[in-house]
Amino acid sequence: DINGDGRYTEDDIREIYDELVGMGSMTAYEKEFADLNGNGKIDAEDGNILAYGFYKNVSTNPDCDLETFWGTICPLISIYAPGDINCDGKYDEMDVRLLKQTIEGKPLSYRFYITGDVNRDTVVDEKDWDIYMKQYMSDIPFTYTLDSVAKTMTITGVKDKNAEFLDIASSYCVNGQTYSVTALGQKAFTGCDNVMTIYIPETVVTIPGTRKEYSPFYGLDSSRVKINCEAASVPSGFGWNWNAGIMYEFGYEMKNAEDYFTFIADETGRTLTLTGLKDKWHVKGDNVYMDERYLVNGEEYTVAKIADEAFYGEWCSCDNIYLPATLEEIGSSAFEYNVGVEYVDLTRCRKLKKIGSRAFAENCYMEGLYITAGVTVIEADTPEDSIVWNCDICRMYIVAETSETGNTWGRYWNYIDGENRADTLYTMD
Repeated sequence: DINGDGRYTEDDIREIYDELVGMGSMTAYEKEFADLNGNGKIDAEDGNILAYGFYKNVSTNPDCDLETFWGTICPLISIYAPGDINCDGKYDEMDVRLLKQTIEGKPLSYRFYITGDVNRDTVVDEKDWDIYMKQYMSDIPFTYTLDSVAKTMTITGVKDKNAEFLDIASSYCVNGQTYSVTALGQKAFTGCDNVMTIYIPETVVTIPGTRKEYSPFYGLDSSRVKINCEAASVPSGFGWNWNAGIMYEFGYEMKNAEDYFTFIADETGRTLTLTGLKDKWHVKGDNVYMDERYLVNGEEYTVAKIADEAFYGEWCSCDNIYLPATLEEIGSSAFEYNVGVEYVDLTRCRKLKKIGSRAFAENCYMEGLYITAGVTVIEADTPEDSIVWNCDICRMYIVAETSETGNTWGRYWNYIDGENRADTLYTMD
């Protein structure tokens, strides 16, 4: 109550702003009350704090209801539109950053507790974020160009070159307008050396690729990256070399983990340890792709581990199994006795550190295994512990990106039987 009239009205805020422009007549006593941020002077933030106090208490203040607040109080502190976080007359990436900071409880100004409350419930939270993304300005992880007439967007680059997952939404909101993502630009993802999967919505109908070097995916590691396309088939607007040799899948949608696996979910790290198949008869065909991410109760989780004996004898009706790039550990006997499997693809598993004993043992038709350079531990204290024990010595061939790493790879890691090792090529030698 700056002016001491026993009421909380716009006159209290006017007292502060009159003081700021040199028209005030505050007493020393009033100035003490008006210095709401306690910095020893009257400034604009004192007005913002007072206005926020009014806003939080409109339900109990008989002199300032919500209509009066938005119609009278807000113009006094230059707030004219919820959502324009920094009050510069537009919705842009700066507003997105300021809103995120405010939701995290670290606002640069108390004004943002008002401008960020787009659903007008007097609290700035995730509900406001969800509305903001759809109606004001999306948090877009890409650079882009816009067609303001057709209301379409072309993705031209990536802001975070270290991102592991690049998920393109079907549309984004820019300055209050919704734009459909319909095209990808040349070399849009070039230089994203850590990326594992790229998701393309079915709204994307144009991808250059008359030459490989024109592709958005040019220069990416074909042994590491997978492109997941929502469209059921290749659109006619995709160039001949659109994928630049990168593995892809059409008709992709993120799956519910509980529909396919038994698992242990780490809610803190949002990771999964797969412990088995829910129904092994669902897994058939020439190629089986295990995705990097699955939904658990509507939340995204990444696959980090495959538990001991998780798929023991389970995958007998498929030829090739492609493991996820996020995988860090394969447990003992994880894929043992999958007699129909010919190849388990680890080429994308750049985070893989450990392979347990007998991980691929007793797979008599298995022909190949590829071990990435990051694997530091392979358990095999006896020949029977070998990860390829009792596979067919005439079929099995191993490619390892590094030499056996001292004591961290068990000395019997590639034994087929008590005397013979599987043929092994060390590509880094």
